[in-house]
Amino acid sequence: MTENDKRKLLVIGKSKSPRCFKGVSSLPVFYENNTKAWMTSAIFEKTLNYWDDELRRKKKKILLLVDNCPAHPSLQHLKFIKLVFLPANTTAVLQPMDQGVIRNIKAHYRNQLVLKMIEDIENQIESKVTVLDAIIMLDKAWRNVTSTGIANCFRHAGFCDVTTDTTQLQADSGLINNIDEDYLQIDDDLITSEIQTDEDIVDNVIANQQVELDNDTDIEELDDEFETVPSISEARAALRTLERFYYTKYEGTDAERKALSFLETSINSNTKQSSIKDYFKKLNKN
Repeated sequence: MTENDKRKLLVIGKSKSPRCFKGVSSLPVFYENNTKAWMTSAIFEKTLNYWDDELRRKKKKILLLVDNCPAHPSLQHLKFIKLVFLPANTTAVLQPMDQGVIRNIKAHYRNQLVLKMIEDIENQIESKVTVLDAIIMLDKAWRNVTSTGIANCFRHAGFCDVTTDTTQLQADSGLINNIDEDYLQIDDDLITSEIQTDEDIVDNVIANQQVELDNDTDIEELDDEFETVPSISEARAALRTLERFYYTKYEGTDAERKALSFLETSINSNTKQSSIKDYFKKLNKN
């Protein structure tokens, strides 16, 4: 397994277009919505249809282990994804994600959340987390879970007889041990799906249409003010600050220096594109 085999996470929110998404051209996750922010059979089918088509273009077939859940229908039409449903009440034992992957994602995510709260307190500003903030932190958390760690979780679930290398699991356990257990498990009993009746489906469609009609309404972030999208000059200044901090505090690796260089190239590229657009706008005015 390689890092390229890790698929972007699917995030389900309440609002179709949260105000914090304004000005955002792309997200590091797949985003869907319904009024309860739950997984539904419709979202499950839509997600797998898209994935199946993606695999068709790559000419690649996969086997997908799925929990036995009302929101996970058996989709017989899929050509490149074979669904294997785990027996009822065996998820904690047979589901590789339950052998440490989900727990580690939560640990990495909540670690970032605590750091953000501390930073906000130090800066004497109100601490709040938008849907976009949560998505960015969740993506970082997922990136911190290595392919080696995931492979080890498959071994723990009995999918491989090879002796398990627990190095990665121990490294992640160190982070978990630094986080309060109650805080780590705070949402373990949160309901995330249910059997949808025809009435539920109709209500959800009507609710989504209402959100689209009312541009000023945001179910999920009524108290959030839209944050101005940083300008290119502000982004460049922020990068300079990051570079100064990085080079004065750490020795750094080639990969990290390349990442900083990539960010600078990306910002400069956007600067050139904006300058060209402004140039042609001026020509058209003249």
